[in-house]
Amino acid sequence: MARYCPRCTFPLDAVMDDGVKLDHCHRCGGTFLDPGEARQTLGPAASPEVWKNSALATALGISPLRCPHDDAHFEAFNVEYDGQSVTVDLCPSCSGLWLDAREGQTLKNIVLRAGQNPETGLSEFATRPGVSSYVFQLLSGFPMEVWNPVRRTPWLTYSLMGALFVLFLLSFPEVALNPGKYTDWVAVPSVIFEQGKWWTLLTASFFHASWMHLLGNLYFLYIFGDNIEDTLGPTRFVLLYVIAAIAGSGLQVLTQADPNVASLGASDAIAGLMGAYFVLFPRVKVYVVFFFIRLRIAAMWYLGFWIALNLAQYLMGGGQSAGVAWMAHVGGFAAGTTLGWLFKPKALVDRFRSAGA
Repeated sequence: MARYCPRCTFPLDAVMDDGVKLDHCHRCGGTFLDPGEARQTLGPAASPEVWKNSALATALGISPLRCPHDDAHFEAFNVEYDGQSVTVDLCPSCSGLWLDAREGQTLKNIVLRAGQNPETGLSEFATRPGVSSYVFQLLSGFPMEVWNPVRRTPWLTYSLMGALFVLFLLSFPEVALNPGKYTDWVAVPSVIFEQGKWWTLLTASFFHASWMHLLGNLYFLYIFGDNIEDTLGPTRFVLLYVIAAIAGSGLQVLTQADPNVASLGASDAIAGLMGAYFVLFPRVKVYVVFFFIRLRIAAMWYLGFWIALNLAQYLMGGGQSAGVAWMAHVGGFAAGTTLGWLFKPKALVDRFRSAGA
């Protein structure tokens, strides 16, 4: 049965977006989403199940627009937080959602920002994390996301974590204790330049020097990888990961003071994921413990400080001071921010601009 735009009565075109069939108007740019499609397309933050009954949403009454599915009048809702607002239309009969051009991204951003404040009740962290997580953060210095839900299970991120773990078990302790002997796998600048083993710029990112080295990288991969995979999709996620790994290892090889020291570890590739996160989720907040005080700060400030600290450590201590390949992190992060900007998803109206007529 044909569906028509509630805004301009133009026939809606069926368009595919990441495996989900949506109804889009090429005249006004609006999109109709059947129940569940907002979550699948824009993420949990845009789902009416999340925001409809929250303090963010104010019912404005019956809308003059009619639902393309069952011709019932929509109910209009104003969704507002921290000075930003959007009015969207929800069908009280079928729960379908009508979004005018670019309203979807605005709705998602508002709810996601509100979810960073536990007092709104939107996030699973309605209160501060407990004592055990505080102790963990105090001892490790690691961040914790406040609220950044994903649309689907990040199987690729989990598989990559498993692969790194298995490879460590298979290579430990030989590669960890004497990486300089395994120049077919790890990156040694003198060997790369003299023997042309350029592939090690990538393979070095799959081996680790110790349990702490591995577990630290797995944690950061878990924290930042799921959202990047969910936002960019598996193909672009893999492309970003590989390019960041090569860029990070490459910059380390070019800047390392001692060309005979081997470098290895996934931190260059994971720094690329962090760089993409910096671009895609700058206002998502993370918990950090600073001087025994737990703070909630925007990811862009945490990640900006983290990469600045890496650059400062290199400038003060040389190419691989304290056993850390600082410039590998810088190179991976730079690649990640660049690709994150290039791969950044477009609003729904822009995604469908070339589809249909």
